Amino acid sequence: LELSVGQRIRRGSIGVWNYISPKLGGIGFASCVVCYFVALYYNVIIGWTLFYFSQSFQQPLPWDQCPLVKNASHTYVEPECEQSSATTYYWYREALDITSSISDSGGLNWKMTVCLLVAWVMVCLAMIKGIQSSGKVSMLESLLSPLSTI
Repeated sequence: LELSVGQRIRRGSIGVWNYISPKLGGIGFASCVVCYFVALYYNVIIGWTLFYFSQSFQQPLPWDQCPLVKNASHTYVEPECEQSSATTYYWYREALDITSSISDSGGLNWKMTVCLLVAWVMVCLAMIKGIQSSGKVSMLESLLSPLSTI
């Protein structure tokens, strides 16, 4: 609703609701706040994607097999990995670096922090370059997508 009305009267989200009624200006502000938090959340997912993309160039894939634990007397497969799966174990223990207990703080996960920083740099560059550069990227993407299926 606000997009179509905003296009007609040439105003943003807050301006549209203020135009309809000054008492409704808070709806536009709340909409902007929600968009801000959704952008934060989705950028974390983009960071995860960048991490998996960077790890997918290894051979064999790190989430392909359960890790081995070496003891003084013998070597065995990680029991936690055996109970779930190699992919789940890699996600929680290697990628997210989650500790085994909730009372352990764990510390900063540098791998994910760097990936999130790269994701934010990509967003900043896209904002600086403007919408014209994204049109060029989508044109290249449409040409390369049939080639990727081969």
